[in-house]
Amino acid sequence: MDGVATRKRQVIERTSGTAVLNADDPRCLAMRDHTQAQQIVLVARSASHPAITRHCEAGGTAVVIDPPGEAEGRLCICDSAGITPLLALDEIPATMHGRASYNAENALFAAAAAMGLGLAREVIIAGLRSFTMSKEHTPGRMNVFDGLPFQVFLDYAHNAHGIKAFCDFSDKLPVAGRRIMVLFGVGDRSDGEIEANAAAAAGSFDYFLCRDSSARRRRMRGRNPGDVPRLLKAELMKHGVPGDRIELFPDQATALQRALEIVNSGDLLV
Repeated sequence: MDGVATRKRQVIERTSGTAVLNADDPRCLAMRDHTQAQQIVLVARSASHPAITRHCEAGGTAVVIDPPGEAEGRLCICDSAGITPLLALDEIPATMHGRASYNAENALFAAAAAMGLGLAREVIIAGLRSFTMSKEHTPGRMNVFDGLPFQVFLDYAHNAHGIKAFCDFSDKLPVAGRRIMVLFGVGDRSDGEIEANAAAAAGSFDYFLCRDSSARRRRMRGRNPGDVPRLLKAELMKHGVPGDRIELFPDQATALQRALEIVNSGDLLV
């Protein structure tokens, strides 16, 4: 990870205007010493972060959540004058009423970047209020399909970190029925990475439809068709999911067709 951070630091090293840095990540925070940017805006999930306090006392600017939390938190600008609220997380559609904590963090970075571009606060607020997780704005990323007797989310969370973040969000949703997930693993990843996807999802859903990544069979690391769903099933069972609650499918189309056959009113389908 240190090597990756060093390579990605090249962007900061070449920044002359505003550098936006994640104070919650020590590797990102350390990039302050490697930039010639005229302004550094720090981002953190809490206004009480020690680095935020020192930065603002020294005349810097930060974008934070205050008070720290999801449903009740507000996106705020913090500087030497104090904390100025912009808007509540609940007012930002992408946070799904504050439940999607990773999009709350994304909103912090979006606001900080917009400030660096010189946009007025009113414009930033309007942008955050109007941006939705939809097929128009973010195709394939946390899309919501309304107007059905069950909830449907489509998200291309293609690694364990993304799946875990999505599950942390979906765990907070009120669901009257079952929680059903169509799950896949990208075929050119290692066995461990594919298994990690299943492990991240295992505790959050009642029923799994594991599909193959047929579109990528040209890059399957020598695997045969069906190997990826079998890896997913074995890992799900290792984490306590009963085998009779897991079905395997050769491709996306058949898995989705089956999902629509079994989903009932009040269910959550992901």
